[in-house]
Parts: sequence; C-alpha cells; structure tokens
Amino acid sequence: SLLLSTGAALPLTLALPTPATSTPTPQQYECAVKVLSSEADEWVSSQFAAEVDVLTRVQHPNLVSFYAYSTDGPQKCLVLERMDGALDKRLVAKDKPPLGWEQRVHIILAMCRALVHLHSLTPKPLIHRDVKSQNVLIIGFETDKLDDKSVAKVADFGTVREDTRNSDGKIRTSQQTHASTKQIVGT
Repeated sequence: SLLLSTGAALPLTLALPTPATSTPTPQQYECAVKVLSSEADEWVSSQFAAEVDVLTRVQHPNLVSFYAYSTDGPQKCLVLERMDGALDKRLVAKDKPPLGWEQRVHIILAMCRALVHLHSLTPKPLIHRDVKSQNVLIIGFETDKLDDKSVAKVADFGTVREDTRNSDGKIRTSQQTHASTKQIVGT
C-alpha cells in the first residue's frame, strides 16, 4: 500500500488490486482506504462513526464514492474512491501550471452541487461543517486547461451533522439560515 495523505486524524492509503489474471476484472480497481487506529481517541472514533453513517446514506456525483467499511478486527476502515489528491496540494504545486479560470469555476460548481445536495436532503438536511480545499479531492487538473477527465468531489464527512430545524417542511426564515456549533471542529 502507498500512503496518499494524512488527514487530521486518519491516514489515507492506496489499495492496489492483485489480480489473479493479467487483466483485472471490473471488481478489481484502485481504491483509497481510511484506517482508524486501535489507539484512536473517543473524538476521532466518533468522527469515523459519523463518516460511516453519512457515506452509507448519501450518494452524489460530486461526493467521494463510498465502497465499503469494516468495523471488525483491531482496525476499523473505510474503503473509498481513489482520487489523485486534495485541492490544497494542487493549488501550491510548483511542478504544475496554476489552475485556469475554467478549472476553478468547475471545481467551485462541483463543491456547490455537493453542498446543495447535502443541504437539500429530506427529511433531515446535512451540514458538512469542514469545507476547505483539503477536503476537496480531485482527479486530473494536470494542466491549466479544463478537460473531460477533471473531476472535483467533496470528502471527509466526520464532522457532518443533521440540520434538525425545519422538520415541519416550512420555508426557513432568516433566523433559521444560521447554524451554530458549540465545539470548534476541523482545521
């Protein structure tokens, strides 16, 4: 396995299939594995549980795809879609040209679509609470031109919370459009 990144709490590694034949089947593909250490504290364990809960319920083209999870054994893990990396690393990459405006708009629209989807879920909308360039994963974006292979997806759902207001289906008032939290999360 290859270490892809180290988040605030959980390392993300690349899992490569070992095909029995020279041609992989559709069931054999690269994926990312997020592993929760057996020594993880209670807060990190609760983030892992929250991420499993969200990913098992929510799918969208602009949210990182979830394949499986395991809570058996000494380490719990999530199996996720493999992406090339996080947007924050691409923004400061010295070996690549700066992102072009079309690419930037493409990324912003993908993020907006993902967040609108989370905020529009019924009966309980979800609030991500940790939107940042480190939690936007990308594929492509190698040049300064937009191409068909470039994709951006929102990831890291450990701090997601249900929006418990507006459960009666009424339109929100201006006082209901602000969500507060008692504990600071994320970085």
